[in-house]
Amino acid sequence: MPELQADARPRETCAPERDVRKGQRLPVDAHGNKQPLLLPAGPIPVRRLELAWAAGFFDGEGSTFVHGRRRHPKISITQAPDPPNGTPAGVLDRFYRAVGEIGNVEGPYREKTGGLKWLYIANGHEMVQAVIALLWTWLGPVKREQAATALTQYRTVPRGLRNPGVRFGRPLNTICKRGHDYSDVIIKRDGGRHCRPCRNLLAREHMRRVRADRRAAREAEAPR
Repeated sequence: MPELQADARPRETCAPERDVRKGQRLPVDAHGNKQPLLLPAGPIPVRRLELAWAAGFFDGEGSTFVHGRRRHPKISITQAPDPPNGTPAGVLDRFYRAVGEIGNVEGPYREKTGGLKWLYIANGHEMVQAVIALLWTWLGPVKREQAATALTQYRTVPRGLRNPGVRFGRPLNTICKRGHDYSDVIIKRDGGRHCRPCRNLLAREHMRRVRADRRAAREAEAPR
């Protein structure tokens, strides 16, 4: 892998809050393009000493694997909370900062044995590839092979076309779900696309229902 160059310039993260909630909207850049959640928008500062420590920690505690029908790669590190208050394990926070704050520290989760655990998670091809690239120089052969296998398995699964902001790394759909060509679209402010024929169909259907409701209301009010 190419050697990464250090960059001390300040950067912005796409999602400054690590407390992610289901249904949170993807952030949008200055050009109206949606950004993947928790993937840094700017250059990642490289701290070689911290990355060397992170690679050693990942060699002993981390794993890279694929999950789901679409074989999406995932990185996971599990640690017990720091006593006495059950706060996130300090090593997970240190690892999270060492890899440029890619991913998320989640928890606490209760195990079947009754104990608590915290997780570092990097989910998806872009995040996993970025973390492995940062650690690659210092990773051992076992974790290198594990990561290479997971990323290769992901690439072997055929990928369909995507909608804007849904998945990154794939081309956009050329037709809508009703089969209309996307050459006639309305571009939204956030970069999404509305098929104009579908929008016209939905507008006509909405007006038909409005007229039907008005007609029913007039018939109900008419004297018998």
